[in-house]
Amino acid sequence: MERLARKVALVTGASRGIGRAIALAFAREGATVAINYCRSPEAAASACQEIEASGGCAVTIGADVSSSEQVHAMFDEVRRQFGRLDILVNNAGVEFPVPFHQMTEEQWDALMNTDLKGAFLCSRMACDLMIGQGGGTIINISSIHDTLPKYHFAHYSCAKAALLMLTKVTALELAEFSIRVNALSPGPILTDMNREGASQLGERFLKDMVPLGGRFGTAEDVADGAVYLASDEARFVTGTTIYIDGGHKDSLNRLLARRQP
Repeated sequence: MERLARKVALVTGASRGIGRAIALAFAREGATVAINYCRSPEAAASACQEIEASGGCAVTIGADVSSSEQVHAMFDEVRRQFGRLDILVNNAGVEFPVPFHQMTEEQWDALMNTDLKGAFLCSRMACDLMIGQGGGTIINISSIHDTLPKYHFAHYSCAKAALLMLTKVTALELAEFSIRVNALSPGPILTDMNREGASQLGERFLKDMVPLGGRFGTAEDVADGAVYLASDEARFVTGTTIYIDGGHKDSLNRLLARRQP
């Protein structure tokens, strides 16, 4: 039985990586999927074609989630094509290292506007549709660095920490409208974006720092979590963050604890 049959989902940043895996998984479970992209129309079209080739239904919608005007246009298109929205996945994000003492205001704003403001803009627009139809679910894709600091990633860690609190507050406020809001916080997930750097870490890192299986996670590991949160199986789950990291976060905490005097 398809767990997301007759549901309409919008996944931001879905042309590649975790977003693409979530879009494909949703389609396999029966959802109609709007695949948002910003800079990769060809990759988005490829994901759409893969879904359609398997008998699913998908469309692509280009929009920069940091732009209020483009977000409004994207949701207008969702409303025009489908008339409803059952699932929003705030996945679009950017990530780049900068030492804090060298970070510019432009670099700070560029990351915050996509990773945090984008989730705010999309969630706010989703409310207009979901409240009117009697409910829905919002899933924010965060990171284990919503609680763990990351070296040279002050802007990223701060954005993800804020997204964690945005998840909790919106879950509290939107519960009366039957809108559930949860987050997924991936750990070391292997994607095309980080494959080269990940290959340099080696087996010792995996054995010591990823207790469950001694391997990197996959985008599909995260997608499976998203399917659960989007489905009726999670009907009584809101305001929760699920860490998909193979125990990596706890390993880092143990390492830091051993370094205390």
